[in-house]
Amino acid sequence: MENIIFQNRNFTKTRLRSLYSDFSHLKETNPEGYQANLDAWRSLLTNPDTPIYDNHCVVDLEKLKKKLFLEQYGQPKGLELVLKELTNQGDFVDLSRFESQKNSVYERSWTVGTLFHWLVGPNIKHLVCIRCLESLGDKIASLLNKNVCLHQEQLEEMINATLYVPLSKEDLKCLLLFLSRDKKRISLDNGIVKYPKTEVVATDLAQADLRYTIWGLEKQIERTSLKIAQIKENALTYLERGDKVSARSSIHLKRVFEKSLENSNASLIKATEILEHIESAHVNLSFVSTLQSGLSALKSLNDKFDVEDIDKIMTEMKDMEVPEVTVEEDQDVEEEYEKMLKESARVSQSPGMGTDFEDAELIDRLEALRVADRTTKVVQVRSSEDSATALPA
Repeated sequence: MENIIFQNRNFTKTRLRSLYSDFSHLKETNPEGYQANLDAWRSLLTNPDTPIYDNHCVVDLEKLKKKLFLEQYGQPKGLELVLKELTNQGDFVDLSRFESQKNSVYERSWTVGTLFHWLVGPNIKHLVCIRCLESLGDKIASLLNKNVCLHQEQLEEMINATLYVPLSKEDLKCLLLFLSRDKKRISLDNGIVKYPKTEVVATDLAQADLRYTIWGLEKQIERTSLKIAQIKENALTYLERGDKVSARSSIHLKRVFEKSLENSNASLIKATEILEHIESAHVNLSFVSTLQSGLSALKSLNDKFDVEDIDKIMTEMKDMEVPEVTVEEDQDVEEEYEKMLKESARVSQSPGMGTDFEDAELIDRLEALRVADRTTKVVQVRSSEDSATALPA
């Protein structure tokens, strides 16, 4: 435990004396130092990744005092003060109050009531660490698939497979209550856990029971298979020793377990098929509901359309179209082009008539005709495309 304390960057050797003292007087004389000590203890006591408790979420105060003991400083003299302050600030909740209340731990009345109970009531022996609950709750949510319903025992086994220390019964009880009441993530109904939080109906119970049956059969098959292997090994040992009676007895026993294994496998296949049919029916029902919603939405959209309104819009769009730019057809352009070439040839043959200026003017006129021709074609193509996309397909 000392290593865990010293690994916390807030518990340096220079600060240990102050942290392990009764520093209540600092609240008046040195408020910043008082808050710094509180923050240091919070970083140690509410860290879900630091295994300072025997449980994951439930804190036994007497055991905590002993765990925090340091040879040089003894038990922290200000621990009770720290826990009172952290409880008032919502980091901890009295276990008995946590289990009995109906409203959420995130409501302010929780922490005020807990602190008042601590000050005037009997000594509190157990607290619940809210941050540890939140961290553990997130881990569980990541393990669960959507629309799953199962027994608490199965969920407990799933969780313990991912933790360094198994959940205690108190941990599991607080965790499920927290996820149901405070986080609204799961539903609880007589030992059945449903995720996400919706009403537990008859089909949910049937699925949970089937999953529980399959879970039990898988465990039974595993145990029986190991038992058969052990019996077979024993029979071979007896044969090597020449103990035929024990060998025959082992063979008979092996056949009994093999028959049991065969029955268990058949039951597992049947239960799995039934569960698969139920889950397929759920998928089909969801698909039909989606189709119905889609058809209703489509009908609602179609009801908003009116044929006369569409015709009116199309007419207005047609009236707003830009008139096409008109130029000579390709044939006319070619005729004028040939005519100008002939004229150019005639002028060039006349003495003193062909100047550079006239040649340049002729080239400019020809180029202008080609540009006009290309512009017309582009405008016509774009106009056609706009007309084609004006109406929905």
